[in-house]
Amino acid sequence: MDRVLDIFKLKPRPINGKVFMERFAEKYFTETYTDKTRKGKLRLPAGGQGRKRNYMDVSAFFKFAVSKGAPPRWLLPEPVNPDNKQWKKNLLGITTKSKTVPLKGEEFEELLEMLDNTGNQELRLAVGLIGIFGLRPAELGVLEVRDGNKLYVGEVKNNPNKTKETGYQRAIALDLPSLPNKGERLLELYKTGKVKLPFAIRQAINKSDGSTQGYARIGQALRQLLDRHWYWKRLKKKIKGLVPYSLRHGYAWRSHMESDSPQSIRATAKLMRHETTTHTTHYGSWIDESELEESVAKFIQGQKAAA
Repeated sequence: MDRVLDIFKLKPRPINGKVFMERFAEKYFTETYTDKTRKGKLRLPAGGQGRKRNYMDVSAFFKFAVSKGAPPRWLLPEPVNPDNKQWKKNLLGITTKSKTVPLKGEEFEELLEMLDNTGNQELRLAVGLIGIFGLRPAELGVLEVRDGNKLYVGEVKNNPNKTKETGYQRAIALDLPSLPNKGERLLELYKTGKVKLPFAIRQAINKSDGSTQGYARIGQALRQLLDRHWYWKRLKKKIKGLVPYSLRHGYAWRSHMESDSPQSIRATAKLMRHETTTHTTHYGSWIDESELEESVAKFIQGQKAAA
């Protein structure tokens, strides 16, 4: 609200919601800006969650104001036509994709242990389900346990190019060697309700409206919970670029890199509920490295046999 009030103080004053949002973006949607309320500089990179949250907050404020009698001109343009979509995209910018960072098996196991030691069983359940079953954080809101103890995952991504609904798809645990049957035990806790997901995540699930934006709240709630935990903070210092999605990336890493019998690209992509092209785009560097190491190992083995 301090930022909103600051924009209203500018001269000439904004005359409608669109002009207001453009002035807001000029001041705040920069790589760094000084925020007096937080006593320091904050960063809102192009296409990042920071810009999106600010945009959503301003939009929600004006919707509330109009519902209380303000003129409709203060509503932000709805992205229902190409011009409005492009206007919003220009404001938010396009994110620069960074290299995929996985949480590898050893660190993942330590994280689960630390959550257990600190008595944070609800967050441990959420983290365990994501990491062991390779879930997107938002997929915590669309889980079903069927046929005894099998996990199925619904859709959370709205893809306009998709020609048909895929419905619920099977997710299979990729257990850690030191924690056999961990996935099965987590599913039992989830199914019976002996341990629930964290309240903030449950609240986000209840508020999700079936849209991509609605499901995004679940991931945001998880991020906030993890960012408050001391061990996650330590891991972020140790692993540059670590984010909650790294739990899902860790599933792919273990699948290809932490076994003498790595999974095929096709199998892991199917288990992670995306196309093989998507899989190789994100994880191709690992797969290539794995194949190179295997090739060299076989070559050296052949040399020894020949000698």
